[in-house]
Amino acid sequence: MATETPISPAPLTALPIRVEIFEDFESLGGFKGQWNALAQAVAASPSLSFEYAALGWREVGSARPDAALRVLVALAGEDLIAVWPLYVETGSWGRMAIHLGCGGHEEYAGPIVVRDSRRREASRLLFRAARDQADVLIVHNIAHDNPIREFLDRAPLLKHRGMIRSPAVSAGLTTDWATWMAARSKSFRSGLKYDRKRLSQLGEVRLEKIEAPDRVDRTVDWIFQIKRRSLAEHNITRSWVLHAEALRFFQEVCKASEGVNVYALMAGDEIAAAAVTLESSNTMEYYLTAYNHDLSLYSPGNLLLEDLIALCFARKLAFDFRITGEFYKLRWADSGIDYYGYHLATTPRGAPFLLKHLQRRAVLKTKLFIKRALKGLRGRLAAPKPSAPKAG
Repeated sequence: MATETPISPAPLTALPIRVEIFEDFESLGGFKGQWNALAQAVAASPSLSFEYAALGWREVGSARPDAALRVLVALAGEDLIAVWPLYVETGSWGRMAIHLGCGGHEEYAGPIVVRDSRRREASRLLFRAARDQADVLIVHNIAHDNPIREFLDRAPLLKHRGMIRSPAVSAGLTTDWATWMAARSKSFRSGLKYDRKRLSQLGEVRLEKIEAPDRVDRTVDWIFQIKRRSLAEHNITRSWVLHAEALRFFQEVCKASEGVNVYALMAGDEIAAAAVTLESSNTMEYYLTAYNHDLSLYSPGNLLLEDLIALCFARKLAFDFRITGEFYKLRWADSGIDYYGYHLATTPRGAPFLLKHLQRRAVLKTKLFIKRALKGLRGRLAAPKPSAPKAG
């Protein structure tokens, strides 16, 4: 389509809902405006925007030799009321349908669906269409209130469902920064103040939003270099961060998508820490981050968090640490957000893949249990023994 399809102002009617499946973004261009307007109306993550999906396909999906684009669009008349960006990858185990993004499968995914009386029927039709695209359907990190969950949960298929709670700071929606910080422990506040004072000896400490295209490219490259160095130090050779197309994707999406931003904590002219954030109308996601290890004594990552969370309070946003619960996140968090992930075998051919996935998860959980148990045992063995009471 040559022009964008406008959002119709007509009242809701009993127009039949249909799902169309798009296999290229050129055909989808006419729906770009409606797609992004719907995403904004339901406060969807920028990882579900038109630009994010289009660049995900251009830089990541199309680089896979056996991948095919499948964007599911639910329409009522000419109005776009739901969209689900997927791609299908074919392997020896069959066809797998998965969210279209940076290749890390860590974004908040699932469909975005209008919030009116058409919501449930649109979700039902989208699920049926997605199920028919592949032998395995993988849905990462969908919100607890996403209407597609009803049909994922009810599906009479071999499946696995997992839940994870993302730590968050949600007080920024209802209170002010000074009041919230005053309720933190004195040692916590003093530590931040002390680290910032010491870091300022290297130059002015300030938060910068990086907007110039050349600086965006350099800052994103800086983040990737540090993350890749960390992977090498831990002998990790398989990660989406190591892929050249992942770096290109973030460099491009940070310039093309309004909700994907780059921030840097500067100490003089040097980057102390930096992050790529995904920002909707009510939430900032702390998506991709790194800090200068040469400055680790000053806790630059923690200072970056302080400035970003303060910014969220000023803008009345929640701050979402995302899908892992490390201690440094929990020190800040005042709430949690539940997200769900699904693996479904939609045909008999997909069953072996899913069974292998379940086996792999069981092995990982066992290893994690043993690691934690050994860590606890070492802690108990290293603890000083209580002194024996003196006689008399």
